[in-house]
Parts: sequence; C-alpha cells; structure tokens
Amino acid sequence: MQTVMDIQKAVKGLLGGIASPQEELPEHLETWEDHLAAYQQANEVSDAATWYKVDILYSLVEKFGRTSLAEFAKQVHERPTTFVSYMRAAKAFPKPTRVPELSFEAHLQASYADSYKDQKFLTDNRFQVLEQAASEGMSGQRVRNEITKQRAEAQKEELKATDPVKCKRCDSSEPEVYKFIFYSPEVKNAVEVWLHRDCFEEFINTIDKDHVSND
Repeated sequence: MQTVMDIQKAVKGLLGGIASPQEELPEHLETWEDHLAAYQQANEVSDAATWYKVDILYSLVEKFGRTSLAEFAKQVHERPTTFVSYMRAAKAFPKPTRVPELSFEAHLQASYADSYKDQKFLTDNRFQVLEQAASEGMSGQRVRNEITKQRAEAQKEELKATDPVKCKRCDSSEPEVYKFIFYSPEVKNAVEVWLHRDCFEEFINTIDKDHVSND
C-alpha cells in the first residue's frame, strides 16, 4: 500500500523536480531556443500532472462512487466542472490510447467528436480525430476548431438531404447555394436571399443594367 510519502515522491518525480513555486530557473537559459525548450518542457510537465490528477479521480470514482467527486472538489479547491472534464477525458482515452506528443487539452477537445451520454461514449470518432491531430501537430484549440468545422459541414449535408435549399433565381439546389444578405440603410432592413454564385452575379448585373437605363 502506498503511503502519503510514496505519493509525494511519485508526484515530485512526475514533475521532474519542480516541486515548489520558489524553484529557481536553470542557469543555462541564455538563448531564445533555451527558453523555448524550457517552456515546452514545462508544458509537458503540466500535461503529465493533469493526466496524473485525471487518473487519481478515476480511481476515486471506482472506489467511492461518482457522488464522491463533489466533496473531493471542495477539499482540493477545484471546480466540479473541472472534474467533469477530467472524467470525460479519462473515459475517452485510457492510458494505452493517449498520445504523449499531444496536450491534455487536445485529448479533451477530441473527445467532443463523439456523443457522450450517461458517462458513456456512443461513437468512436475521437480516435480518428486524435490521429489527425498527432499527424498535424494540432493544439487543443485547433482540434476544437476542426471538430466545429466538421460538425457544421455534417449538419449542412444533413440539411441538404432532408430539405435542400434552392436558388431563388433558378429554383435549383445544385450546385451549392449560398446565402446573400441585402441591406438597405435607408429603411434599415435586411433581406436574406439564397443564390448560386453565377445567379448572384447575373442578379447584380441585372440591377446594374436597370440602374443605367433609368439614368
């Protein structure tokens, strides 16, 4: 059985000796590259510490139940929402599936590629997203943006299949139709019109011709 001292040693080893906010910086920090490397190492240490906390919480839930998280959050002065994210990440990516080159935040954001209900994942898209993130060296924010983009595209395709938007000029949904907004500052009113690019250009040309002829 691990004692508190054993756990403290494990955490100190995990943090690479950075055990105090009063810890002095290494003397070798001279060049830009030195500072960059040191900062990246600190990020790696931070991610390792986060995963360590994630695994502690997972163990806690296994032994004391999920309801124990609220009281535990109070005692360690953490937000319950932080623990919710930690547990999601723990369930999304067990140890063998984690990618050391990617940040914890990248893993967490990748988990949102899947549906999650009653502490269970209903799909497995996150692993493909994580693989893409690793190959492209994505940050957590980039992973989030990519998932948002993929969701928007999927919703767009779904909308096309169920209720395709048609061009106001030619009454066709193919090729892709775009939303154009016409605004009148005089009457302070805006009108949305769905048009193909070609139809939009024809529409504008028609307006120009009419304007010239009226002049």
